[in-house]
Amino acid sequence: MRRAATPLALFAAVAATVVVARLWWTAPPSDEAELLAAVSAVVPADADGVLVIAQPARAARWLGSHPQGLALLKVVAPHVDRRLPKMRAFLAALAGQAAGPLAIWWRGPELGAAGRVGAASTRALERLAALEGLALRIRNNGSLVAVASDPSLLDEAAGVPLPRLEPGKLSALARVGPRWWLVRAGRSRLELLSGRPPALPDPTGPATISTPDLAALAAAADPPEWLPHTPAVVVAEAGGWALALPDTTLAGEVQRVLRMGGDVPAEAPEGARHWRGFLGDLWVLPGAGVAIASRPELLARLPTGGITEDSGLVRGPDLARVCSRFAEAADGVPGGAALARALSRAAPALAAVRTARWHLTPEGGSILLEW
Repeated sequence: MRRAATPLALFAAVAATVVVARLWWTAPPSDEAELLAAVSAVVPADADGVLVIAQPARAARWLGSHPQGLALLKVVAPHVDRRLPKMRAFLAALAGQAAGPLAIWWRGPELGAAGRVGAASTRALERLAALEGLALRIRNNGSLVAVASDPSLLDEAAGVPLPRLEPGKLSALARVGPRWWLVRAGRSRLELLSGRPPALPDPTGPATISTPDLAALAAAADPPEWLPHTPAVVVAEAGGWALALPDTTLAGEVQRVLRMGGDVPAEAPEGARHWRGFLGDLWVLPGAGVAIASRPELLARLPTGGITEDSGLVRGPDLARVCSRFAEAADGVPGGAALARALSRAAPALAAVRTARWHLTPEGGSILLEW
């Protein structure tokens, strides 16, 4: 009996060690809010935005399992990726050697970063910056290294005043324009709060996106050059979808393509038309703006008034199916290849998100991603 118990005890000890090691390795990053706030003080006041990341090496591992979190950065700073290739090697080295939080800021397409490192690391980072052709400043008696794609991002300037921070730990602290965000990451969630956070949409409702600026919201998929800066509502439910563009009118050529197979009155809702065309069966409400759906009952979910606030509830698999369908349709339209590629790239990442909910008002904001 003792002989059998020994290997079982050894196996249990090894299994427990593996579990503990995995939990430690995959734990989300966090640091004291005061520490993140102190690092943000090096950012110039004229920066468009700033992101201070706790435990950058751990944050990189966490983002490796949750790449959708990077889409938030793309939404608020759509042009930063133009300089990212030039900065990538240095950022990786700085993140790996930083003793504490890492600050990243941007102005237009230009990018800057700073972190506290040891003396040996400072010399190595100086050589790397020279090789990469980056501007570099050493501050705080050599303990703080700041680098940028443009030297003007390293100008000495007072930072933007921080909001009042409650004691506790944060995964990141971010500013976009004048608005500061508190960021907390978990093993299966990412939460961002700002100002007076409004209530999030009911998680049991239909998937809905409401935005006063469609192009800004779609920046993560990289088609803002052609998408209009117009209010929009998108509803997705059980594989169906509906779209409202209250300030937009479909061009006559587009209408002909969408109804080339038929245009007849629909039984419901009242006044709707049933079109058959390039996208298959569609139900449309004539009148000002665009109100169109893949099923007649989804037309009733579209708003009739104005759209002034960003809010939404998205179930990743539903939105991924809509993206895939539109990618297939766009691929057959002249000039639609770029959009088709962007939607195809976005679909797998979207499918991995269980729910994404957000609500942004002038007084505050709430964003919650759950896996």
